[in-house]
Amino acid sequence: LVEGFDVWLGNNWCTKYSDVNFNDPQPEETRWNFTIADMALYDLTAEIDMIKNVTGADKVNYIGYSQGALQMLYALAKLEEDYFEENLN
Repeated sequence: LVEGFDVWLGNNWCTKYSDVNFNDPQPEETRWNFTIADMALYDLTAEIDMIKNVTGADKVNYIGYSQGALQMLYALAKLEEDYFEENLN
């Protein structure tokens, strides 16, 4: 807790240049087949749902920097009324 707030840090997908062993049998060409739109529409909403589930909060605050800000801007453009109006302060 920081000043009475839970602080959660999201983690984005790595790049093909990352030194990560996924132990994944997926072929290289399909492993990296995702876009910023995928991270915004699916990963970001999954993170928010998980935070709400774990903390019991009705809504969360979001601060994004760089790619995290881009993800939120894209997500808001697509899901503001359908998802974020109900889940973000």
